[in-house]
Amino acid sequence: PQHMEIDYVRVYENVNYQPPYSLEVRSLGEGEIEISPIQSTYEEGETVNLLALPGKGYMFTGWAGSFSGDENPLIIQMNRNMKLMGYFAREGELLRNPDFRRGGKNWFLNQFNGAKATMKIEGQMCHINISDPGPDTWSVQLNQTALSLKQGYTYKFTFSAFSTKPKRIYAGLAMAYEPYTPYSARIFSLSEKIETYSLTYKMKDPGDDKVRAFFDIGKHKGDVFIDSVSIIEIEPL
Repeated sequence: PQHMEIDYVRVYENVNYQPPYSLEVRSLGEGEIEISPIQSTYEEGETVNLLALPGKGYMFTGWAGSFSGDENPLIIQMNRNMKLMGYFAREGELLRNPDFRRGGKNWFLNQFNGAKATMKIEGQMCHINISDPGPDTWSVQLNQTALSLKQGYTYKFTFSAFSTKPKRIYAGLAMAYEPYTPYSARIFSLSEKIETYSLTYKMKDPGDDKVRAFFDIGKHKGDVFIDSVSIIEIEPL
């Protein structure tokens, strides 16, 4: 008789699902998704319409999951199991992914002058672990770029934050290009207790569609936790 030794067994997940297919849809933020038709499963090629309905004072910002984009209503053709998330934000919100519901999407962590830091999303809070803060506050930066400010409009910048030890950070709105001049920014003193901070800015300069929201969090030790960032257009001057 022959003798064989089995070294290991590899198990592959079957991703080529056969119909009927499932559809899972969730709404994140103040709004709901209408599904037509609503069924427990769908056959190959069946068409489904999704309509995002924002709550009062909110707007639809886009889809994520099996489909990405901001088409509304969205018409999908079932050819596999699908999971979609519809996102809603407050009307007038300039930021994309302001509350980190989409993880770190649209946010960038920069490190300069030998500083070392990492970013991870815990729940819906951005945790920046700073192992080396560097010599300057701007040695570690959390940024979102490609924002647009209009001349003659007022904007309110708010966020919630705390640090593992008392820490001063510099945050606000600035040019996303040299000389990186701030339009409006100030120092905020973080404590070990989460608090909400804000500043209001009237754009007297010509409109700019290359603005960045920034948090300069280097120089001082202490991990930083940031949540519920928002830049809202309030009213014309």
